[in-house]
Amino acid sequence: MEQPAARPCGALRPPASNAPPLIETNALRLLPFNLSPLLYYESMSLKRPPFPEEILAFVASPRYRPMRRAQLCGALGASGDDGREVRRTLRDLEISGRLVRVKGNRYAVPSGAGLVTGRIEVHQRGFGFLAPSAGAGGDVYIHGENMGGAMHGDTVSVKLLDGGRGRRGRPAGRREGRVVDILDRANASVVGTVQGRGGIYRLLPDNPRLRREILLAPGDIGGAQPGQKAVVRVTEWGGPNAAPRGAVTEVLGDAGEPETDILAIIHDHKLRIRHPAAAIREARRAARETGEADTRGREDLRGETIFTVDPADAKDFDDAISLSRRGGDWVLGVHIADVSRYVPPGGPVDEEARARATSVYFPGRALPMLPEALSNDACSLRENEDRLTQSAFVTISPDGRVKAARFASTVIRSRKRFTYARVSALLAGEPPEGEAERAILPTLREMERLAVLLRKNRFSRGAINLDMPEAVLQFDAEGRVAAVRREEYDISHILIEEFMLAANEAVGAFFASRRVPALWRVHEEPDEKSLLEYLDLIKPFGHTIRDIHDARAIQQFLDKVRGKPEAYALHLAFLRSMKLAVYSTRNAGHYGLGCPHYLYFTSPIRRYPDLVTHRFLKESCAGRRPAAPPDLEQLAFHCSEAEQAAEEAERECLKLRKLQFLKQHVEGGTFDTTKGVIIAIREFGFTVYLNDYLLDGLVHVSSLTDDFYRIARNRSCMTGERTRRRFRVGEIVTVGIARVDLAARQLDFVLAGPDAIRPPRPRKRRGR
Repeated sequence: MEQPAARPCGALRPPASNAPPLIETNALRLLPFNLSPLLYYESMSLKRPPFPEEILAFVASPRYRPMRRAQLCGALGASGDDGREVRRTLRDLEISGRLVRVKGNRYAVPSGAGLVTGRIEVHQRGFGFLAPSAGAGGDVYIHGENMGGAMHGDTVSVKLLDGGRGRRGRPAGRREGRVVDILDRANASVVGTVQGRGGIYRLLPDNPRLRREILLAPGDIGGAQPGQKAVVRVTEWGGPNAAPRGAVTEVLGDAGEPETDILAIIHDHKLRIRHPAAAIREARRAARETGEADTRGREDLRGETIFTVDPADAKDFDDAISLSRRGGDWVLGVHIADVSRYVPPGGPVDEEARARATSVYFPGRALPMLPEALSNDACSLRENEDRLTQSAFVTISPDGRVKAARFASTVIRSRKRFTYARVSALLAGEPPEGEAERAILPTLREMERLAVLLRKNRFSRGAINLDMPEAVLQFDAEGRVAAVRREEYDISHILIEEFMLAANEAVGAFFASRRVPALWRVHEEPDEKSLLEYLDLIKPFGHTIRDIHDARAIQQFLDKVRGKPEAYALHLAFLRSMKLAVYSTRNAGHYGLGCPHYLYFTSPIRRYPDLVTHRFLKESCAGRRPAAPPDLEQLAFHCSEAEQAAEEAERECLKLRKLQFLKQHVEGGTFDTTKGVIIAIREFGFTVYLNDYLLDGLVHVSSLTDDFYRIARNRSCMTGERTRRRFRVGEIVTVGIARVDLAARQLDFVLAGPDAIRPPRPRKRRGR
């Protein structure tokens, strides 16, 4: 159906191939060393303290010698308010790792002081790795004895040891260091289980990477009882040989209770539970004030066949779809809730949404980015209700090529709220129910043809499809897990995925063509070392990849092994070899999607970057060039970190629920043995993945009592020295459950059934 005429936002144009170069100027590098920068600024009629980059240039000058803070302020000619601003900037630069303090509290750049700064990632076995800030090379290994009282997530300064060479027994080329200063503590509060009696109490952290128990004085337990989960504020950090001390600020409930466990995970990952009262009031007011007058000036699509497709338990419907024909082309309509209409920049709702950056979804519970008056009501594209939207109309040729795109502010009325399961059933041949389904079914079949074509074209250009399964939990009346089932990724999911990707790519191409500032979704190529290690892993299975640098060749390999016993292990290994996708102000393309210009547009109810995209798109469609806020790069970093924290919390909660489910069956005697596939070989054993539960656990090397096992160099297998028995990645084994550790979130297996370990036969002693 022909779309009604509207003021177009602009057709897609290929981005200019020769972007203007970025010119970096720094006046400080041109100044005589004895000339105060402030005097220079005054001569230029610029009344301001030095910017961070100017301070860095000053400290990095060849003639600079380490100075204390007061000396630096004097050298920079900064006093009064300017001096206070410089002090704050110095602190920020120190925390970010761009400056360090050396002997005598003097400031220097890290390279000049032989120090590396960054955030430390601690393994639950006690060692850690420093992820350097400011591009100071690769990770630095930190032995447990060199932690210096640092905890997981802290920002620290590290002294490289032995000229950067690792200790004996460490891999060649790995840098090793020792923590010399803790710049910023990441764990002002800690969640865990209260233990103790008789006036001696302690908190055992839930996060095994924190490792350090926190001492609690009798007057600081806040009514908590041993065995309860609590939130503790750290009052004293202690030191390398002294335990931290703290005080209970909130009692969450008894350990093991479903609601208590979720609350503990929420607090551990520093997630926000309740929206501020001001944000709730603003959201309710914005929702009430929407009326027919708001539809004026918008393209009216209320007469079109538009509908939503979402999970059965969804409450926030932020995208709807339509499809029509224009000549021989398809016109795909993707209609997204116009959240920017309800959330003005800088208001209480916007500030809270920015802080959260994303919604978080737990089994049976959600932490929405927006107050429910917006997320589940005014912005949700409910069936048979008028809703304000931002629409992308993508024109696609019969062979699946995107020919053009336009964008418009619209008003829609969804004809039907479909679930994934219902769409799949209709496309599989089930008869429609009701007039709405009968009317929409021809459009669904046309959508299926288009989605399959788009998917085929996407993989032909180099997109990667790992096809990793997801678990769905079913609960009983008491909120406990009753069953674990695999989420079926079928045609309904493919349909929505391809249409959302098409809309996101269309907006990304439009932004690139007009050089609109953006929060790009960036996924960089895997590094050479990771790719070569992956090639080394697959060789024992008789596999190879004709060109490891060609994404199409990689996808052909992944398709080839699909369905084989080793498929999940090899897919997972490649997933781990890839870099994380992040938000960035620099458009570096998306490797996994094979897309040069990609950003998020389709979920502004639950992702803050999408809301930013909507605002910039509106400005562009109005003929104005959006002004990038000065902190856009910082916002990109914040949204990336918030996303990772949310995903970690979601995975942890899902794993905990599945472990609780298995523990019930083990304790109830209803779990016998099951089959799983070996997905990884480690020094301490091998990891087995259970396809029935989408959960992995460890067969510890200590349970392999029949022999001494050696690990292959590429970690593809382990072999017994005497028996020559071999366990290899991709092999299917039968296991029983030895232990379910809810606190450590660990599952231990023992080989069982035909794979059970039999004790070695005692050797016969020779007679005299």
